[in-house]
Amino acid sequence: MVQKKKSPKEILAERDKYLAGWQRAQADYVNLQKEMEENRSKYAAYAKQDILEEILPIIDHFEEGLKHIPKDQKKESWITGIEHIKKQLDDFCGRQGLESFGKKGDEFDPEKHEALSQEENDKMEGKVIKVVKKGYIRGEKVIRPAQVVVGSKAKKK
Repeated sequence: MVQKKKSPKEILAERDKYLAGWQRAQADYVNLQKEMEENRSKYAAYAKQDILEEILPIIDHFEEGLKHIPKDQKKESWITGIEHIKKQLDDFCGRQGLESFGKKGDEFDPEKHEALSQEENDKMEGKVIKVVKKGYIRGEKVIRPAQVVVGSKAKKK
């Protein structure tokens, strides 16, 4: 088969076509790399969040246990050891960006609080009266809402 000689104009047009295709492929590859890196970051964040969610009940148990230490044992060395372990756990969570929230007097926010009940209290209407379980937030994301009792207006008799 004999190939017809291409004119310089045809050769330049073909070159431009191949160059444009190569540039699109290169751009697609760069975009794919960025997308893969974003996905890796998201998966790492989800994995970290899963681990932190698993740790929350452990923190709760430490806090409840430390609240119920008899007064005559508070200075015992084993209690001090448990308090240090709890502090290390809190420090670890802090380094991961996990922050606790929810205290008496906070304005009730349905995005951050789970109302377990309401109690009549004119002075604390719409505010947290009691925190049953602390909430946790990481960045802008609520990991666990605080479980609270909310004040409400007293009913007129």
